[in-house]
Amino acid sequence: MITSDEVNYLVYRYLAESGFTHSAFAFQHESALYKRTVKGSHVRPGSLVNLLQKGLQYAEIECHVNEDGTERKCIAPFTLLEQHECAFEVSDKQEGRPSKRARKEEALTNKKDRKDERKQSKPEREKKSRRESLVASTTLETSDAMDVIEDDNTNADELPVSMLSSSETVVRCSWNPGKPSLIASGSKDGVVRLWQVPSNATQDATQSDRVMDLPMGTAVVGISIGISALEWAPSGAMLAAGTVDGRTLVWTRSGELKFSEKQHEGAVFSLAWNTCGSLIATGSLDKTSVIWDVASGQVRQRFDFHEGPVLSADWVDDVTFATSSSDSQIYVCRLGDIEPLKQFSHKSDVNKVLWDPSRKYLASCSDDGTAKIWTMDSNEALWVAKGHEKEIVTCQWCPNSDQLVLATAGFDRTVRLWDVAKQECLHTFRNHNSEILSADFNPDASLLASASSDGVVNIWSLQDWSLVKQYHGDKGEDVDVQAKWNTLGNKLALICGNRAVAILHLPQIV
Repeated sequence: MITSDEVNYLVYRYLAESGFTHSAFAFQHESALYKRTVKGSHVRPGSLVNLLQKGLQYAEIECHVNEDGTERKCIAPFTLLEQHECAFEVSDKQEGRPSKRARKEEALTNKKDRKDERKQSKPEREKKSRRESLVASTTLETSDAMDVIEDDNTNADELPVSMLSSSETVVRCSWNPGKPSLIASGSKDGVVRLWQVPSNATQDATQSDRVMDLPMGTAVVGISIGISALEWAPSGAMLAAGTVDGRTLVWTRSGELKFSEKQHEGAVFSLAWNTCGSLIATGSLDKTSVIWDVASGQVRQRFDFHEGPVLSADWVDDVTFATSSSDSQIYVCRLGDIEPLKQFSHKSDVNKVLWDPSRKYLASCSDDGTAKIWTMDSNEALWVAKGHEKEIVTCQWCPNSDQLVLATAGFDRTVRLWDVAKQECLHTFRNHNSEILSADFNPDASLLASASSDGVVNIWSLQDWSLVKQYHGDKGEDVDVQAKWNTLGNKLALICGNRAVAILHLPQIV
């Protein structure tokens, strides 16, 4: 006998094992699996696919058995979704009929072509997968030793690269703002590691003695515990992380756990420190934002204005912050107030909000293909930047610049620089072959790094718009990509869905 609970559990396991974390979370709650008594410890990975394969084989046999028990030798493929039409093998000697060997080679070629077509269509799904791919295993392991390589994929001199290897897929990284050679990485296994990056690629990196994994008792079988957000405090004295199961954790720089609390019912998508480092804002799949008191580990206030997952958060001062969501709305809220100070909107998902260095202008970018500039003095956008042909997934203000310049990047494979004061596009960079998921200025605003979903990083000169360096990362299965400069601007960290952080050593190159 098959029960609906058993079917639901197999579907849930398939979603979780395939990397669709948020879909798995939503399905688990909508089907109320957590209230059932299904025991899944004996269910092997891939059980749903295995059962479908066996069922397909049975259906194929049933379709091709004659009434007398003999089998028709059909050579047409038998698939799950397509209507089957039998085709029977005839003699290879028939005029114009290719040999069996030729037919087999043709079938293999067609199969490869279909596979290539599926691979080419994958980028259209990568935005959704990027939010759903943070699944962690339940085994907490220490990292492997670091490998040092010299990468040949540059357009000029060889680019020295250090690989900080991990036991699981690295999904987040964050440079310490006070120590330019210290970087934290977060993995799908729920482990945060600290690395002392060498001054050049010929030296070995040093991992911290203490691996900052989740507290005992945190891991739950069947529930993803991977790191989904990771940020240092402005002073660099503390490190905060959010997990896929809704937990918020804070450690000291030495690895001592200050607190670990679970107030969200879904993955923590965004995590932001206020300017003095006393409060943290977290935004979650559960559509809420939570303000944490870092000293006590207690919740100061919960905000639930959004009707979709909270995708981004940024503070304008020590008590006021902005959040954006897939509900197309932006809210500016203040600690202690029960209503938002401002509400702004786009026509689709708002992927990121970010205040400029002066804290006067708020930039937002959206799936509607526009970036908007807002101020607290008006309910309408100061300016709408139009030019991208597809979704804009990230934006970044240019630091240390006399001009008010914003960079935007997205699914049309371009990076655009905007002069906000003149309300015009300064330049469009076009050298990526896949969707751009990350962009970051170096500290002195002489370079801009952009990283695309195929693992390629381009480093652009902001003086003459030229491409000065390019690096091809070893792209893994995870679709999320990040590229981040350290505070000295001589190292660029790249994660691209594999079990390592690539550190690009970049001395003065412009």
